[in-house]
Amino acid sequence: MTLAVLASSCRSSTEGGASAPAAPQFEKGLFAVEAEGGSKGGEAKVRLRVAKGAGDLNVIIAQVEYDTARMKLKNCDIDPAAGKQLLSLEQTPGKVRTIVTGSPDPLPAEGAVFACSFAVAGDAQAGPTVVRIEGDVSDTEFVDHSFREEVTLQVRE
Repeated sequence: MTLAVLASSCRSSTEGGASAPAAPQFEKGLFAVEAEGGSKGGEAKVRLRVAKGAGDLNVIIAQVEYDTARMKLKNCDIDPAAGKQLLSLEQTPGKVRTIVTGSPDPLPAEGAVFACSFAVAGDAQAGPTVVRIEGDVSDTEFVDHSFREEVTLQVRE
């Protein structure tokens, strides 16, 4: 009997003009993204850091997007000081899914969380390329926050 009521409730909540989900409202000031390197044929690294005053952040689910014509993912690693674990997978070229999870303790204030390293193609076009990190983070009160940060990496000769 309970399952029938639940099924009826689910059906009625999706019938009759259900609207599309609202676009996320991105919060600024939760994270900073840093870039280093970028010489043709060399390596570039992009690092996600907790921003000053961001609060007690805990679990992150994010996607790292980059230009596959200029770079290829080598790996993503958690910063040991973060006290968490990182799972990452490049499901499609140029889009790396990441999950940062672990203890219930917050991430260190203003600390590095994770970094992704990229091999810069030897024939990459010189100039700026954008790396974007977008996702959701939960704080220690279980409130979710959407974020989008990006950094411009200079591919050099």
